[in-house]
Amino acid sequence: MCSGIIRQASLDDIESICAIYNDAILNTTATFDIYEKTIPEIKAWLLSHDERHPVCVVEIKGSVVAWGSISKCFERAAYADMSEISIYVASAYRRRGLGKRILSWLIEQSRLHKFHTLIGFITGANTASISLLNSCGFTYVGTMKEVGIKFYKRLDLEIWQFML
Repeated sequence: MCSGIIRQASLDDIESICAIYNDAILNTTATFDIYEKTIPEIKAWLLSHDERHPVCVVEIKGSVVAWGSISKCFERAAYADMSEISIYVASAYRRRGLGKRILSWLIEQSRLHKFHTLIGFITGANTASISLLNSCGFTYVGTMKEVGIKFYKRLDLEIWQFML
């Protein structure tokens, strides 16, 4: 189990967030992004989040090693009380409990901001994330079959939901 502090992300964290995400893009099926993100793209993404849709980081010994976010699922106003969660952990820190700590923080923030439901969109091959969501009370809702292509394979997208 890793210690470290969870805090609100700041503009100073953009390079670390970008590096962690780009590693996931290049080496995992945790995201359907296939092209690395630039610092300006990550900055714009971070600035698009507001108080109700926060981004957090985990810092260990002065280094950001993981991040999580609450993001709008859809732009239509009827979906305002639903949000999507994302969690990414640097490869050297995976399977040490950081994902669970971030998910707990995201759930707490979602309750604070009066969301009704959280959604996790998980690649069917991503057993670590599926296990994490399942262990924290998310319910499997369904699978969209073969909707993404990554590493020359067609991948399913599972939908997991947590009712607040």
